[in-house]
This record gives sequence, structure tokens and C-alpha cells, in this order.
Amino acid sequence: SRAEELSKGLKQNDSLVTLSVPGNQIFQAGALHLTHALKRHRSLQRLDLSLNRIGDQGATWVANLLAESPPNLTHVTAEFNSISDTGGHSVLAMFAHRSCVLQSLSLRGNQLKQVRFEACQAIMLSKSLQFLNLGDNQISNMVLLGIAVLRSRTM
Repeated sequence: SRAEELSKGLKQNDSLVTLSVPGNQIFQAGALHLTHALKRHRSLQRLDLSLNRIGDQGATWVANLLAESPPNLTHVTAEFNSISDTGGHSVLAMFAHRSCVLQSLSLRGNQLKQVRFEACQAIMLSKSLQFLNLGDNQISNMVLLGIAVLRSRTM
């Protein structure tokens, strides 16, 4: 698959700063290959996996990458990837980890309907988060309002 070939190349180059691969039909299996290959990229700052239908499992692998993350990974975009509440929660909950330095996260255009309280709490307590885009999902406005209120109390 394309992702497997890309992963092989990533193993040869560990100085990558940005990886942007929107619309490359990576799917869930490809997300596994890519996130595994990226774990050793200490200089990686930006990752864009948009439009690849990575789904909940792919989002969970992205969350695992963030947990073991390259220390400089500050921007992740995973828009229009068929991510539902399960995968969305995995990624959003990463803000609770002290090692998370993510400043910008966009999960726009997925299939999120609810943001769990734990994820709201993690967002609220994040020391690094500056930009969060959950637009074009099916999240109730009350949940978004709750996130905003919780977030504003920490600023």
C-alpha cells in the first residue's frame, strides 16, 4: 500500500519536520504503518492525515503516537476521516498527559457526536492547547459551549 511504502521511506529519514498526506487513501491499516514509523521522528512538528478515512482505529493510533510522541509534535490535523466518538475521545483525552505538547488539533468534518467529560476536562487542563477545531461534526452546541466555558476558566 501507499502508506507502507511511505513508512519505509520514513525509516530512512528521521529529520522530517512536517508530514502532510491528505487524500492519499491511507485508511486504518496505513495509519498504523505511518504512526509506527513516525515514533522515532524526534523533529516532527506537524502531521496532516486529513481525507484518508483512518476511522476510529487510525485515530487511536494517532493518540498512541501522541502519547509516545516526538517531543516537538505540536500540530495535528485529521479532518474528514470517518472518526466517531470512540476515536475522537482517544485523541482528545491525550491532552491529559503531561507529555502532550500539542498546540493545535483539528478533527473537523468527522462523525463526532459527543465529547466525554474526561476529554473536556483534559482540554481544560491542557497547558499547550491554543487551537481546537471540532467544526462540521454533529456535536451538540451545549457540549461545545461547555468546552469553551471550562477552557475560559483556565485562562
